[in-house]
Amino acid sequence: MSHFGLRERVEAVRHTIGYETPFISLRDACRRIVEAIEAQGWPANPNNSSVALRQVQSALADCDRAEFLLNRMEETANQNPAFAPSAMQAARVLENAKRRLERAQKRQESSKERPQPGSYDEAMRQLELACRDGAIPVTGDLVVKSAGGLAPQRGCEIPAAEIREISVAKRVIVTDRGTFINVRLRAEHVDGIWPPPPDNAAASSVEAPAISAAAPPARGSQRKIVNAMKRYLTGERAAGRHANMDRAVSSIKAQFPRASRRQLREIYRAEVQQPRGRPRKNRR
Repeated sequence: MSHFGLRERVEAVRHTIGYETPFISLRDACRRIVEAIEAQGWPANPNNSSVALRQVQSALADCDRAEFLLNRMEETANQNPAFAPSAMQAARVLENAKRRLERAQKRQESSKERPQPGSYDEAMRQLELACRDGAIPVTGDLVVKSAGGLAPQRGCEIPAAEIREISVAKRVIVTDRGTFINVRLRAEHVDGIWPPPPDNAAASSVEAPAISAAAPPARGSQRKIVNAMKRYLTGERAAGRHANMDRAVSSIKAQFPRASRRQLREIYRAEVQQPRGRPRKNRR
C-alpha cells in the first residue's frame, strides 16, 4: 500500500470515529462568557476603583494573617524566650501590612467611580451565580475515600443547593457531600444564557478608510506601549494571576506589531522591577 493510500485510510478512520464532546470545563465556559459580555461592551480590564478595592481586600487578608502569626509567636515567646526576636519580627510584619492597608484605603476613597471588574472576573461571577441558582446543570467526579485510596465517582450531577465553593482555575466544586473534580458543563447551556457573538461582531458599520497594503502598521510611541503594559499588568493582578513575561510580551506585541520583543521585555522588567538575566545562586 502506498504512503498516499495509507494516509487517506487513516484520515477516513479518524473522520469516522472522531467527535466533538458537548461538555466544556469551567475555564472554557468562562472564556465563552468573556467573549459574549465583551461583545456587549463590557471592558476587558477593571477600572481604577475596582483595582483599589482588590488591593484593599488583599491588604485586609495580609493583616489577618500577620495578626494570627503575631499572636502565635507571642504565645511561643512567652513559653520560650528564645523566640522573642521572632515575635518582634512578626510585629513589624503586622505594622507593614497595616500601612499597606491604609494606603490602599486612601486610594479607594480617592476614587469617585463605581468599581467595575474586568471581563474575566465578571464572567467568573456570573458563572458562579448561574451554577448556584441551578440555571446551568453541572456534573463532575465526586472524590470518595476508600481503603485503596481515592476512588472518584465519575459523571455525578452536582445539586445547586449543595454548592459551597467554586474554583474555575482548578475545575473544582466543593459541596456538602464532598469535592467534585473535573467539573463539566454543556456548551449549549452556556451559549443559551450568554449567546456567542457573531463572527462579524467586531466589524464596524462605518467603512474603514483605505490603507495601502505596503503601509506598515504603526509602531506606537514609548509612552503608549508603557501605558498598555501597565494596563495589562493591572488586569493580571486584578484577576489574581502572577505576571508572566512571555504572556505580557505576546499581548502587547499584538497591539504594537512593529515594537521589538527586546523593547517589550525591557518595559516589562521596568514595570515589575525585575533585573535582567537569571537570578544568581550564592556560592559558598
